[in-house]
Amino acid sequence: MRRPQFSGASTADRRPGWRGSRSQTADERLLRHYAELLTGREAAKELRLFGLAPLIGRRWEELTARQAGEREAAVLRAEGEKLLPGLLLAALGVLLLVPLALPGFSALASGSFAFLFLAAARLTGLLPGLLKQAAAMRRLQLRWEDYRSYLELAAAPAETALAKAAMGEAGRREERRQLVPDAAGIGFPGRGAGDGDGEKQSNGDGTSRSVGEQPEAVPGLAAQALTFRYPGAAADTLREINLTIQPGCRAAVVGENGSGKSTLVKVLTGLYPPTAGDVAWVTADRGRIPVTAGDGRASAVFQDFTRLYLTLRETVALGDPAALETDSRLRGALAAAGSRYADEELGLMLGPPFGGVEPSGGEWQKLATARSHLGGAPFVFYDEPTAALDPRAEKEAFELFLRMAEGRSALLVTHRLGAARLADLIFVLADGRLVEQGSHEELLKANGLYRQMFALQAAWYE
Repeated sequence: MRRPQFSGASTADRRPGWRGSRSQTADERLLRHYAELLTGREAAKELRLFGLAPLIGRRWEELTARQAGEREAAVLRAEGEKLLPGLLLAALGVLLLVPLALPGFSALASGSFAFLFLAAARLTGLLPGLLKQAAAMRRLQLRWEDYRSYLELAAAPAETALAKAAMGEAGRREERRQLVPDAAGIGFPGRGAGDGDGEKQSNGDGTSRSVGEQPEAVPGLAAQALTFRYPGAAADTLREINLTIQPGCRAAVVGENGSGKSTLVKVLTGLYPPTAGDVAWVTADRGRIPVTAGDGRASAVFQDFTRLYLTLRETVALGDPAALETDSRLRGALAAAGSRYADEELGLMLGPPFGGVEPSGGEWQKLATARSHLGGAPFVFYDEPTAALDPRAEKEAFELFLRMAEGRSALLVTHRLGAARLADLIFVLADGRLVEQGSHEELLKANGLYRQMFALQAAWYE
């Protein structure tokens, strides 16, 4: 990271730049993380689906403004402290004129006056060099203090961040006050931040609701003649797909690699607009409502879910910022997702670069699951969320997803047909087309592509 530089040679001039650089290191890391979230491809799905871009953008703006203020204050302090060497030089100049005012100056030998003048001039010339050397020594001292702290950290017995979290959220916040931005210093949009209670989201049908207030009916989902082609592509990725998922149904989409499963999820959630055809929510009370990303009716756990390096509280609360200060809801979501952090302090920081812990891949997925389900969206999507898990963890994850989907509509995308058999309805994709649909038993009896894929996978376990 580029450190702020301050001109001049005085010790006072150098110290603010060095200390300012150290105090802003973690802020710079957070700014880069926020920028990656806002501009990176990986986080785009969740930011759009949960409507997080304005929230993350606001935090980036507030942190940038705070950094600018700190740098300005450091420059002003440095410029003010540089006055001291100038005052010393001016004082020496005045001292040179003192002999002229003495009553006996006329009796003072010219050689003695010349000696005094040259000595004062030499001292004046040496002063900037002395101050420069003092500044260099101070910089070396600061670097040595950093190095010594690192050696002491490496030699100390390992102390986990979870143990540090036992200090309590308030104590931990004070401990890392210079390391990470305080939630009180940078407003986190949502309840408790002063601007969340009045925020509205569109329902997609001309009405609106407060953030955190979910649509009242569990919707189904219907696609008619759904076609999608990526910009610049020569062929359609999805072709004339017609499907209906009834309210409360747990459906699954299966198919070989490249069949269009993940693209279908992006279109069904409103992340990608269809090239032709339409996709809509189907509710008993409002009829057909066009699907819009971020309308609050859908949540998702993606295969490449976003790792949010924030506090545990904020990482989960981004699923519903209105729950930021409601510990019971946050802990309930963590417990429902089976996270080991359900009983830890919610102020626990995530990410070693920010002085926090690094959850395992499975724990990150559970945090993403807790975030996805916090807002209680009535339709949940699972886009191959267990692709990187071992068989035991995969089985536990599928059981968890089924429990958390109770009372909701759900769509699971997977290439593991053993999990798909748990669904009420299975859609089979091939080359971007919907070629089969039905229950597991019905598809086996049909003796089509699903049965072939099921037999191939089953052969590995015989």
